[in-house]
Amino acid sequence: MKVDIFRDWSYKRIGLLVGIIVFAFAAIVINTQAHGWVAWYRLATDGRKTDATITAKQSQLHQSCEFEYMVGAIPHRGIDQGCQLEVGQRVLITYLPMDPSFATTASPTRELATSILGPIALAMLGGMLSAWSIRRRGRCTA
Repeated sequence: MKVDIFRDWSYKRIGLLVGIIVFAFAAIVINTQAHGWVAWYRLATDGRKTDATITAKQSQLHQSCEFEYMVGAIPHRGIDQGCQLEVGQRVLITYLPMDPSFATTASPTRELATSILGPIALAMLGGMLSAWSIRRRGRCTA
């Protein structure tokens, strides 16, 4: 006996379910990394600024640049993607006081927004494409 639990669901409800699943998967993947949403939020709210010097550029690695900075008397090194600066140039970075090795040359608020909005857009796209596909097949009612 074949049981189809989704047979009576509307294409909108299935699209929403797919969107939620896609968002949950993306959120889990992002937040299992060392610096997920919580770390970026802390950096945006509690971050401290200091001067750093660009020490190297890696154009083959997403325009990455390496930089050095001091927190107290302790030197730290960081790497950031999307860097348009030249070696030897000084830049203002934001670091996390609880973890001074976590630093960025970019805006932490913008990085946080990007890391949240990306999965939301992906979930919306996945949900809409699923709903559109099911509706087009005519398997569900409106």
